[in-house]
Amino acid sequence: MKIITRIMVIILVTTPLLLTDCKDTKTEPKAKGGYYTCSMHPQVIKQEPGNCPICGMKLTYQEVLEEEAHHEHDNTKKTSGNKLSGSMGDMTIPDSSEKKTNVPDKKNFNFRLSSTVLLNANIATEPVIKEVFSKKTKYSAHLDYNEGADKLVIVSTKYDGWLEKVFVTTEGQYLNKGQNLFGIYSPKILAAKEEYVTTYNSLKNMYFSQGKNNAALKSDLTVQAARRQLNYLDISESQIRQLETSGKSSRLTYYSSPISGVVVKKDILQGSFIKSGQELIRIADLSKLWGYIHVFEKDLPYIKKGVKVNLKTTAYPDKDFPGRIDLISPFLDPSTRDIKVRIVISNPKRLLKPGMFAEVNIESKLDDESLVIPDTAAIYSGEKSYAFVSLGKGKFEVRPITVLLTSDGKAAVTGLNENELVVTSGQFLLDSEASLKEALSKGAKVGHNH
Repeated sequence: MKIITRIMVIILVTTPLLLTDCKDTKTEPKAKGGYYTCSMHPQVIKQEPGNCPICGMKLTYQEVLEEEAHHEHDNTKKTSGNKLSGSMGDMTIPDSSEKKTNVPDKKNFNFRLSSTVLLNANIATEPVIKEVFSKKTKYSAHLDYNEGADKLVIVSTKYDGWLEKVFVTTEGQYLNKGQNLFGIYSPKILAAKEEYVTTYNSLKNMYFSQGKNNAALKSDLTVQAARRQLNYLDISESQIRQLETSGKSSRLTYYSSPISGVVVKKDILQGSFIKSGQELIRIADLSKLWGYIHVFEKDLPYIKKGVKVNLKTTAYPDKDFPGRIDLISPFLDPSTRDIKVRIVISNPKRLLKPGMFAEVNIESKLDDESLVIPDTAAIYSGEKSYAFVSLGKGKFEVRPITVLLTSDGKAAVTGLNENELVVTSGQFLLDSEASLKEALSKGAKVGHNH
């Protein structure tokens, strides 16, 4: 009986001590000047340690900066959102649906990470540098005929007639400048040639009888006027000299190619009747082609006339074709919101064909030095852009920036200063923290006991 009594006494004495020790080992101090939150779900805020009710992760302690604590101590206002309770009072976080993005829309917004979170955040930074920024852009180009002077010509006559001889046999045929295209019989041209021969022979006999040389004959105003009439009708100089030498006119008049090039259109047959102004043959010089690209208006400041470009094609993947920007259209296409840009392409071996597509590589440079950061440091939020600037000792600043140009993993920006450190990785955590701290500074309510 005494033994049982002693056991009961021991149990009664030790039980409160055991319970007290157990409670002490499981209880962590309540947050003072801070709060506990989930890095994956920043809307979860508690004044005591524990696990996230959404994902089960252990909550981490976050220190409230002095300026935040002061704001939280202000008179509370009613806001819509999720109301959370704790030993320090109630806290209301605005609904996520009320925020367009997680990035705070506030200039130079500061926040700080605790040392524990900072160690596990895997945050990397790089300095802002100054350099002349260049951008390499690829465009798809459509190749076409060069319509410049003496590059694409249409052959037609200024008189009616019959084609009695045709020397152009097929489209694609290469022609040299001065090569005969066809021989035409035209009563009008025949009469003009006979008139010139008669005038020339008459004056020739007169000048020779006076002992004057051939130079005086050619300078005669009447001869020059008759000669101009033949020139106006596209009678070549070689045919006029033949008239002067032979002293008689030929029945056929021959028309020659005005340029060297390829026949791209042929609409004549031997024996057919043609009318003045009718398109008979189209000839293209393919040694230089035109290519067209379409540039969006935001990229227009970086497209400049005279800039050299390189083209590649699927037909010749290992060959570069040089070109240069020749013309920037003064008009914007309202349906596509882009501007047509023309490129002159060197094609001496005529490997490129009109109708081909090509990839155009254009390197554009800004005129002056720019502030440059890794493009991973720029955060795009709708029409706005931000960067996280490291201020040291776990403190960060959300900085609005303007991205001018991006290329090869870099971005030219404004809104930063040279040598400032911008965050290049770990922005997801910073985004969550910034969103939470912004919520606290704008509408969170924390009650304090005095």
